[in-house]
Amino acid sequence: MENIFKLSRSLSRFKIAQLGEKFQYQVVKFCFDKNIVPLLQRKKNVVKFLNLIPSSCCSSQFKNGKFIFLNIEHSFEADVDWNFSLLGQLWNIRLNSLDYLCYPEINKEDGLKIIYSLIYSIRENKTRFDSHCASLRIINILKFCSRFSVEDVTINEFVFSQSIYVAKNSELHLRNNHLFENGFALLFAAHFFSNKKLFSITEKLLTDSINSQILDDGAHFELCPMYHLWVLNRMIESLQITCNSEFDCSEIIELVDSKIRLMLGWILQIQFSNGTLPAINDSVEGYGPNVNAVLKIAADLGLKAQHHALSRSGFRKFKNKNFELLVDVNGLTPNEAPGHSHADTFHFILHVFGDPFIIDTGVTTYEASETRLYERSTAAHNTVVVKSKDQSELYGAFRVGRRTEVTYLEEKNGNLTASHNGYYYLGVTHTRSFLFGKDKIVITDTIDSPKPIVCSAFLHLDKKSRIVLKDGKLISKFVAVKFENSLETTIKESYYSVSFGKKIPCSVVKTDFTNILITTISLIK
Repeated sequence: MENIFKLSRSLSRFKIAQLGEKFQYQVVKFCFDKNIVPLLQRKKNVVKFLNLIPSSCCSSQFKNGKFIFLNIEHSFEADVDWNFSLLGQLWNIRLNSLDYLCYPEINKEDGLKIIYSLIYSIRENKTRFDSHCASLRIINILKFCSRFSVEDVTINEFVFSQSIYVAKNSELHLRNNHLFENGFALLFAAHFFSNKKLFSITEKLLTDSINSQILDDGAHFELCPMYHLWVLNRMIESLQITCNSEFDCSEIIELVDSKIRLMLGWILQIQFSNGTLPAINDSVEGYGPNVNAVLKIAADLGLKAQHHALSRSGFRKFKNKNFELLVDVNGLTPNEAPGHSHADTFHFILHVFGDPFIIDTGVTTYEASETRLYERSTAAHNTVVVKSKDQSELYGAFRVGRRTEVTYLEEKNGNLTASHNGYYYLGVTHTRSFLFGKDKIVITDTIDSPKPIVCSAFLHLDKKSRIVLKDGKLISKFVAVKFENSLETTIKESYYSVSFGKKIPCSVVKTDFTNILITTISLIK
């Protein structure tokens, strides 16, 4: 019964149209799978290779017969098993996406062998009519063919048939980075095949996605730097294609160009001085394009960042010569696509003298598991847990029921105060304030509750800080952390991740309190 209630709370946040689009997606997928709707054939055989600046944005490799991605190497004894699932669903998606065709060191012979292996076994492939995998395949095959000037009828017919399927069955119900990928794939195919109809479809799809998913301050609305870079890289590729288009692309060029500059500005603002990106929400290194590769290709094309004050994305950045602080004052969003969000409102990350001190724990897996639930949980972030419960109701690998909303936000002269209603069902409101100073940061947590209630504030600390707990105070070489009004402070071993499948030791500090907790982080003079 509880699962039914969770599902009902999830569905209540979706737009009604999404439910119909989900039903339509499954029906169309079924019809294509059962060959009820035949795939159309191309009427003309002429193709136009895509002219893209070479980049190092590919994070997957095929080398010496081995597939290398997600920090896992695997080779097949005979032909590729495209339904291979022993390494998890995400690894299989990366296998079927063919991203490694864009690996700079892959040769033409190996690439063609992989493509033909996929085509000849596509009828048994479980991702054949998965619109996300199909979109990734379209893009990566067309980039490979353009790079090596491959004009092959069998390959072209396969890619065109996949493009027609995506055009008829885009992931409108998800309204996230998957839908963007559908639009980008159709843009690539429209120009490769000189197909005006595909261009008309993708023009509307991309325009709608850009306007709904790119926020005013330049963030992609799923608020994951990893997916932000993925979309940004595709936008840059799309700009190159449309600037050399046979179609009238003036409006889409203007829109894409302006959003690229805003997205560059956002990623530069949240990037730390040491060059790393915060591992907020579902974000790690090594999954998609890295920030330096994207910034380089943008610079090569003369695309300059446009800086807009951090606002709609819900992040705030404070910086001086001693501290660099990133704070999350956003609720769990977006409502229509929360799958990559974490229960982490009022979470923060702190670097001291340019080095990580209080860190994000990242993610190691997308598989539905206790690990996945923990890594999305409130306790895995630097914020407050009430009665050992998450701020938002998380279940499965990507599902969310009850969701946290920020109900109050005030910013003034280096002070930041906000309240959220994630524990409204317990009769509790959590308010957190940050006072950012030259050599200290004061964080005040206030719990508004009818009666005293046990809460826990968590801090995750980089092991290199060599922190020790002494008389209820945390001491490192340069920094001290003092807790006022605490009941008990404990420290234990845990982990964080900078990429899928990799766990790195860290320390987690738990401080119990009731009504108010004042945490002072100060330099040791």
